[in-house]
Amino acid sequence: MFNVRVFVGELELEEWNWIGPAPKGRWSSVLPENRSPMLLMFISYFILCWWSYINVEAMQMAAPAYLFALVFTAVLYFLKTYADMGEFIDLGNPSRTWMDMALGFFVALPFSLGALIRVFIPTGAIAALTPLGFLFVALVAPFCEELFFGGSLTPVMCSYLGVIPGLILNGVIFSIFHYSVYGVQLQTALWLFILRVILSYLILWRRSLTVGIAGHTFVNFSSALLLMGGG
Repeated sequence: MFNVRVFVGELELEEWNWIGPAPKGRWSSVLPENRSPMLLMFISYFILCWWSYINVEAMQMAAPAYLFALVFTAVLYFLKTYADMGEFIDLGNPSRTWMDMALGFFVALPFSLGALIRVFIPTGAIAALTPLGFLFVALVAPFCEELFFGGSLTPVMCSYLGVIPGLILNGVIFSIFHYSVYGVQLQTALWLFILRVILSYLILWRRSLTVGIAGHTFVNFSSALLLMGGG
């Protein structure tokens, strides 16, 4: 028989505040064992974004947005970690890291198949990404975006607005961000909205940012490969 609990995780179905605010801490998960990895992520990606802003001309519009997002997210993370203020979801239970990564890759596969197939079909187009641009899009952007949209905005919006409005609004902001910064087409923005909603839901379900980072990185890596090949 179909078991809906598979899709609601550790909480009972009625504990999911689909519409309306949730009790404080309902959608937070900040574990002591993740403090060092989180601190390392904030510092390393801040340095990478700053370096990209100075040295990668194509990223001079995007990098400041990521720098702001990193600072904003770091403040929220430390407020939650050391003052129990606000909402945040970190990397999740370390014992489930590989399972969360596998789930993220699996969910991202349908969003990446088209790009992966086109990578191996020569089009004769001029490559749209330099090697440094490839590294930024494939490795820096997904981590920064997941820290902001997945780790901070997802639990905050779903706590105060409800899961359904929070996921939808988060997806809309995510799509608008990519439309404004990267100039993606409206069709792509719609796919990004759907991807954001799914990844944010999985982050809530698993209490783990790792699932979002894994899925987002897979999608960006596939897209960056396509752009590097001129497709």
